[in-house]
Amino acid sequence: MWLGVRALKFSANAAIEEGSSEKPEEISSWMMTLNMIISFVFFVVMYKLVPLYLTTGLQKFFPALHGRIAFNLVDGVIRMAIFLGFLYMISRWKISIACLSITAPSTKWSSISSPVSQ
Repeated sequence: MWLGVRALKFSANAAIEEGSSEKPEEISSWMMTLNMIISFVFFVVMYKLVPLYLTTGLQKFFPALHGRIAFNLVDGVIRMAIFLGFLYMISRWKISIACLSITAPSTKWSSISSPVSQ
């Protein structure tokens, strides 16, 4: 796990250096720790608590969800929908960056290689 954290820190430092021509800054350890904590909390809330809350709310309208199998099935479908929505948003984000690099070549985003500009 430590190797993965070091690789993330290296990537973040490379991204910072790419964006500025000044003295290269480095991500401090406390910033990486804070980033990991925020990411973990985001994961727990989005993939554990939100589906549980939504499925519990649906139980009021659909009495068939009081069984364990139906409850877990709906909970899993909600988790998959959140995950697929997340993947869709990431895919749209890359397209918007590619469009940004075409329309505004003077911005810092123009250095990102995109499939459209190749």
